[in-house]
Amino acid sequence: ELLRLQAARILVSSGKLDEAGKRLDGLKGSGRFPTTYNELLGDAAMARGQREAARKAYETALTTLDQAARSRPILEMKLIDAGGKPVGQQEI
Repeated sequence: ELLRLQAARILVSSGKLDEAGKRLDGLKGSGRFPTTYNELLGDAAMARGQREAARKAYETALTTLDQAARSRPILEMKLIDAGGKPVGQQEI
């Protein structure tokens, strides 16, 4: 599963969106890496110009990612770029 996700990431980066979509479709859901899976769905949607689909995918990815994760700010920026708004962390 991890290899398929990595292959899909490379394909998205290369602009081979149809091939990337086939790799992601082959996973049939989020499996053991839901954050990565949904982030890649969002990346592919953004590359196609489908901002609403990308927003939904990024929001889903963020729900499975720990608040303290080092990759969270990047995913939040992707969400903002897609027209979404990240949920702020509560102040203590």
